[in-house]
Amino acid sequence: MYNPEPCEKAKLLIREAEVLMRYLLDQAPPAGLTERYAAACARLFPDPPSGFEATQLATVLKWPWTLPLLDAAAGVWRPGSLLRRKLLVALAILETTPELTARFVARDPGPPRVLWLLAVTGISAGLKASAGTALRVAVAAAARRT
Repeated sequence: MYNPEPCEKAKLLIREAEVLMRYLLDQAPPAGLTERYAAACARLFPDPPSGFEATQLATVLKWPWTLPLLDAAAGVWRPGSLLRRKLLVALAILETTPELTARFVARDPGPPRVLWLLAVTGISAGLKASAGTALRVAVAAAARRT
């Protein structure tokens, strides 16, 4: 299912980079970063994913709207999952890109805003993790059928 030929694998990694980086940036990634991601993943993860990991990545590529939910569920249930490791690779590439530095530098929003952001982020994370857990169960069931 997720075990392509080398040329097809490169195309899949580029697509994967586009989806993951768009999720992290809320916009399309700058030119060249998807190729850096593909090269890094080809080196860091040379073996094709199998079972649940393959089905989860295929789901994210087919339906990118599932990524925030599956990411939240993975953060709770499998922090070391392939999806989370690939997100970390994408994040590392984005953080070290000079034109994106401002997005990743901490700002001092002040105590009231910090409390507000903490509350909103906590509620959002809880809702995403709950919905993502249900979606994760569905992905796991699909992985068992293949």
